[in-house]
Amino acid sequence: MSVVWIVTTGNSDVKLTQENSWGSLRLKKLDDLEPYPDDFSPKEESNSDLFTLPARVTGIVYGDAIATHSHILKFPLLNGFCNKLEHPDDENNFPPIKPDRIFILLTDQENIFEKGDRSDSDSAYWKDTITLQPIFEYYFQKQFDIKIEPVYLRPKSGSKGLDDWDVTLKLVQTEFDKLGITQDDEVIVSHQAGTPAISSAVQFVSLLKFQGKVSFLLSNERSEEVNLISYSSYFQSMQIEEAKKLLANYNYVGVESVLKTRLQADDRDVAKNILALLEVAKLWNLSKFSDFMEKMQRIEINSLQEAATLRFNQSWAWWIAYEEAYLALIRIEQGNIVESFFHGFRSVEGLISKWGEYKFFDHVIPNNDSPLLKISILEVFNDYLGKQEQEKMLNEFKEKGTLVLSGFPLYALLRIERQNWRNECKDLSIFTEKIAPKRNKLFHRLLGLHISELFEIWDVKNVDEWQKRIIRYINFVSEQKQFDSCISLHDTSLMAQVHDQLVKAIESFEA
Repeated sequence: MSVVWIVTTGNSDVKLTQENSWGSLRLKKLDDLEPYPDDFSPKEESNSDLFTLPARVTGIVYGDAIATHSHILKFPLLNGFCNKLEHPDDENNFPPIKPDRIFILLTDQENIFEKGDRSDSDSAYWKDTITLQPIFEYYFQKQFDIKIEPVYLRPKSGSKGLDDWDVTLKLVQTEFDKLGITQDDEVIVSHQAGTPAISSAVQFVSLLKFQGKVSFLLSNERSEEVNLISYSSYFQSMQIEEAKKLLANYNYVGVESVLKTRLQADDRDVAKNILALLEVAKLWNLSKFSDFMEKMQRIEINSLQEAATLRFNQSWAWWIAYEEAYLALIRIEQGNIVESFFHGFRSVEGLISKWGEYKFFDHVIPNNDSPLLKISILEVFNDYLGKQEQEKMLNEFKEKGTLVLSGFPLYALLRIERQNWRNECKDLSIFTEKIAPKRNKLFHRLLGLHISELFEIWDVKNVDEWQKRIIRYINFVSEQKQFDSCISLHDTSLMAQVHDQLVKAIESFEA
């Protein structure tokens, strides 16, 4: 069995301790530094006393002079890695790890950059690490008394460069197949240097090819700490990171699919809480608000359970409007503007319908989402409608038997009952007279809806104004004074609290 270390290399792996140490060496290499050698000069790093040059330039200038100039070169990332191998775990007295083989991945994009493409000193060509090979050979010979085995990542002429994920993945797969690593070998991978595409490709291929025989040597840039992470721990960390990305996009089904197996196998309360929170979050995301609230009352997190019970035990279900409106906000963040309009509209009209069903229960026949008005409602309208409007409604009742509690009758009931509405919510007419008439047309649009159109429909300029308008409408109808000072739908929704608890729980689960 051999210990194999695979190391990616990047533009800033080799740094200089002096700014003016390379002048005479550069003059000898002018031909190799064409076309614009004057563009290259050591640049001082921020928050550091070190200097950097593009990797290809560093290799060209110092490669064959490394024996005499090694004292002015620094290897911060590699030094941290080597020190960790020398002291893998001082607390448990683990012995030093000495690699038997070291593979260094070197980049060379000469095939895809003609001379004219190299004129920019920031070109990816100058960031290639191919010329650093003699410097790395010298470095690792001193560290481990071992000869490195170079692995060249050379895109073919006409192909995309090493910033392209597909091209890089195929190159890494091809080169890894040539390494001659056996099933008995222990593999250590350091993949943080190089382009993001290289790092991702090496990460992916290592996990797939070496599986349980691989560990990862990683540096934390913020703390300068280096960790040697086992395959299982590394894979679990990747799962957590993927779950966090899905959670940030409110994809609760995705979070569950990534973490479910681990959560079910974990007997800690935090794992059980995450599963329970995901269950209610999925119901909310499907607009199953009654099921959502019933499960919320059984969740074993006191603050959420109490808040759910308090809302559920109200005399009528005004709380659904706030959840519907918050779902509309989330759909905006997800880029689904048609659904956002749908949920935003329902949060207001659906609430008025719930209010009407509650307030005039003697005149209403419950019927799921479409309660029906009895003819007796004309008694309420008697003093407020003109003779022509009364006759029209009477004829409709004679023809249909009942009327759906929506549209004109619904809004008229609200104005009758809340005669001070113009003072309390003077812009409610924007909803009843401008937005509501457009709903059917907009609901059946198959080509989508741009966010600017959504704002135009609601007569607002941005998402903040849109939120405030919806909150104002819902507060007026529901008469929930507790939300009068809220300017964000996040502050009115119970689901927002669930989401925040999920974020904290997954952070805790990871720790």
